[in-house]
Amino acid sequence: ILKLFIPIMILLCLIGCKSRLSNSKLTQVDSLLDNNQLDSAKQILNVMHNTYFNEECSMYYKLLTIRADYMSYKTIQLTAIDECVSYFKKCNETEKLAQAYYYKARAAYDMGERKKAIIAIKKSEYLANSLHNIYLQDRIYIFLARINTAVGDYKKAMTYAQKSLRLVENSKDIIKRIDIYHRMAIAYGNLENEDSARFYCNKIIPLVTYVPNGAKGTVYNNIGYFNMKQNPALALYFLNLALKVEPNVDTYDNLARIYTKQGLKSKADSLWAHALQTNDLSKKNEILEFILHQKQTEKNDKLISKYATWLIDLKDSLAEQRQNEQIK
Repeated sequence: ILKLFIPIMILLCLIGCKSRLSNSKLTQVDSLLDNNQLDSAKQILNVMHNTYFNEECSMYYKLLTIRADYMSYKTIQLTAIDECVSYFKKCNETEKLAQAYYYKARAAYDMGERKKAIIAIKKSEYLANSLHNIYLQDRIYIFLARINTAVGDYKKAMTYAQKSLRLVENSKDIIKRIDIYHRMAIAYGNLENEDSARFYCNKIIPLVTYVPNGAKGTVYNNIGYFNMKQNPALALYFLNLALKVEPNVDTYDNLARIYTKQGLKSKADSLWAHALQTNDLSKKNEILEFILHQKQTEKNDKLISKYATWLIDLKDSLAEQRQNEQIK
């Protein structure tokens, strides 16, 4: 019996040591992801891919893989996240459960499952309130701000944006600071407080070299937009940067409006021609109304007739589209 007992004890010790080592590595990955060091985190996860885990480490590994996949813009399967939710709920792992609910919310929202997303993110928020994980809390507040902006509840969106700001304003993480300044600007813009929107957008300018590539077009455009009235030269600089990075209807329209005020009508008309190619009927309607008003100011009867006819036809199309959406 003694001969059998000793090898079993050695084996159990080895398994215990291996589990502690695995958990330590997974905790390291968690920390790397918190600090946006995605490549380093994925490298460790890839090395650990064929490692034998106990159930606890296995579910932790799955959660971190889901997190890394989401940060890599990969599609997440709700079934995989639900497995993590069930396990961490059963084991009373509050922090990991809050993380799992957060990624369930993000995945559900991306799939158009808005109700599931809202239920999951509110559960995540409730659990995170008892934690001291500012990285998780910040992600939750930012997502809640986004959801409320999407449904037009701009005051609620501002509440969550301000919560995020308090968490990260003094952070050394420049990317997080850029993100929250940008979101504060959008929140104030939606509340028609242009002075505050411009204040937060301009806080990004000293940090502009750190703006992530995927966000440059949007951030440059918004810095330009909120400075159009007070500082047209600065606005033109950032709008032209945005146009080089990611041409879009808003940037064309914003540039055209500045050039119109400067008397550069042909330049403005050329940019509006690009802007009016958009499939967004509401945006096209907004641009045409502005152009028509401008041509009326210029007393250009030929162009007034052209744009008025176009606008009437567009309003009919827009009304039909909205009716169809209401029916759906």
